[in-house]
This record gives sequence, structure tokens and C-alpha cells, in this order.
Amino acid sequence: MAVHAASTEIEPAYLIAGTDEGKISAALARLRARAEKEGGAGALEVFTAPAGTSAGPDPDALLGAIPALSLTASRRYLLADGVERWSAKRAAPVCEALAELPHAVQSQARLVFVTHSIPTAMAGGSGPDGDAYVDQHRFVAESVAHGVRERTGVAHTFEIAYCSRSGPPAIPWLEPDVNDHLEGLAGDGVEAVVMVPIGFVSDHMEVMYDLDTEAAATAERLGLAYRRASTPGVHPAFVSVARELLVERAVVESGRTVGRATVGSSPPSWDVCQPDCCPNLREKRPALCESDQ
Repeated sequence: MAVHAASTEIEPAYLIAGTDEGKISAALARLRARAEKEGGAGALEVFTAPAGTSAGPDPDALLGAIPALSLTASRRYLLADGVERWSAKRAAPVCEALAELPHAVQSQARLVFVTHSIPTAMAGGSGPDGDAYVDQHRFVAESVAHGVRERTGVAHTFEIAYCSRSGPPAIPWLEPDVNDHLEGLAGDGVEAVVMVPIGFVSDHMEVMYDLDTEAAATAERLGLAYRRASTPGVHPAFVSVARELLVERAVVESGRTVGRATVGSSPPSWDVCQPDCCPNLREKRPALCESDQ
């Protein structure tokens, strides 16, 4: 169970993560005091990164310890310290692309996270509270950039850019266009760029043309060292996540409740679009899978 370090409630399984050392220290003190009061000495089991690594606590060991909580008469607590480092795995393709750049420019390379542009009005109406399209992409970019910093020790500057704009020029779409963005970076003196296609899960046409062909040609013309991070494709971690989401939905459809895994600050969204979610820009129409409730 994930609980924020600032929370006043402490659960038997308490995962702690963050960068505010003051809040973390206070939460640890409360946790140790409560564990000792309710379970005695040794009631708190701590999970940290293996010695000499920065990978975070062992998730398999933590998950294996949770069922045992119900097997003891006294109250026990589990503390997994440093789970934010788990995000470093997401950064592997970016780090591999950085390593392919000339060594002299690797540490100063700019990370450009790329996704499909959509009309700004559509972006503004996306999600339960609006703006979900941009917000979710921004969180992914922040999470991956954090993972890169954990793996390399370098805090690369990063931005989001968009590709594959279409439709009438008079209709505003999300910007900047990736090629325009490269022009701006070159004008600012940036020498190297790694493109990270977070809005695409495989190397299809919009990646291979928009990024590998068109953007790469723009970078070459501007004299920018350029690499593109790989997409998830059939990577086992990505396939595993897709499977977990399918199983989660199957459990819900069977009428049972299930814990919803999420990333970022947004709560789990609905399974079926609610009425008027993501409204059609031309006229009022129901979404394909919209609820009639």
C-alpha cells in the first residue's frame, strides 16, 4: 500500500518515497514509534537497495513479505525505502541512446519527449477534469528524466514536443512541432538531442518517418548530434503491464473489486467513458464506449 510521507495515517505496509528529507525523517520516526508500541522490538522490517547499488529495494522480497503480515499475532510493519528508484528501469532506452552520442556532448544533451499532436480544444477537454492528455505525457517525461538522472548522475534538461499535425491550418494544435523545436534548440546553442517517443509504443510509420527521417534530417541540417530512444515494442516489461491491465479489467467485469495501480498524481480513471467525456469538437456525439448512465 502506498502512503505519502506527509500522511498522518500509517498502514501496516508503508512505502515511503520522495525528496523532502524532513518529511521522510518525520514519517520514519512516527513509523518506528508506532511499530515498537504495537508490535515490540523487531516489528518493523526495512527494505532498502542492495549494498553498492542504486536500484531501490527488492520488489520481489517486499511482495513476498506482505502475505506473512496476516500470519503473526502481533502487528508488523514493512518499510520500503527508496521506491522512487524503481523508475530508473524506464530510463534504460534513453540512457542507451545517450551513450551512442559523441562523448563530448553526452552530458549536455537535451531530452525531447515526443508524442502525437492533437487539437488544443481536444486536449483541453480530455480526461475527467480536462487537460489529461498533456498532464499524463508531462508526468511520463518527468518520471523518465528522473530515471535518467538516477542512472547517469546527470540532470538533463527536457521538454515535450509534438509531431504528426494534420487538419486545417486555422485549427490550433498542440505545439511546438518537433522540427520547429529542433530549430529553437540549435538557436540556443544546444549541440545534442535525444528524441524519446513516449506517445508511441512501437516503431510504426509516425516514428520511422516523423522522427527517424524528417526530424533526423532537420537535426543533420542544423548540425545537432541526434539519437532516438527505442519504443517499448515487445519488451517483456511493457507486455507485462499490458497483461496486468487486461487482468484488472477482467476482474472488474466479473463484479469483483481490485486495487488499481497508477502512476502520477491522478487517481485511476473510469473503465467506460462517462457522458460528455472528451467531447466531439464538431457536434455533440457519444463516445464509442460511452456509458449511458
